[in-house]
Amino acid sequence: MIKKLEDLNTILKFIVDVYNETICKEDSLAGRYSFINNYVYGNETYSSFYSNKEEYFGYYDNELLGVISLSNDGYIKFLFVKAKKHGLGIGRKLLEHVIEIAKKYKIKRLFLDSSISNVEFYLKMNFIQISEPICKDNIWFIPMERNI
Repeated sequence: MIKKLEDLNTILKFIVDVYNETICKEDSLAGRYSFINNYVYGNETYSSFYSNKEEYFGYYDNELLGVISLSNDGYIKFLFVKAKKHGLGIGRKLLEHVIEIAKKYKIKRLFLDSSISNVEFYLKMNFIQISEPICKDNIWFIPMERNI
């Protein structure tokens, strides 16, 4: 079941926990610090959430298994699924849900910054890579987008 999430602290703790169990291995220590402290817990996340410029949705099966965000301009800041639940279609279902929300809001394009390890997933979901890998604040990512 997918539902809108309202408790930002629970959302951010989930994101950090999943990041630490999966993606952080590809980032340097400085990148890990930057991602958690500046990107996840940064002021922009709080202001976007509390000003309703960004919505979060969670996938549940007796517990929170995945989280996705969508901003008013089509940016997907976060898509995280518990490591032990990878391969079950949770990320795909969350992304499909956000695509339907975006259509409702008349958003024509989704875009995101993929971790290096998740590019293949987004390619399967019809995103295209729009540049070579970029390193910003010691975090490596690949910008991607998809028209809807």
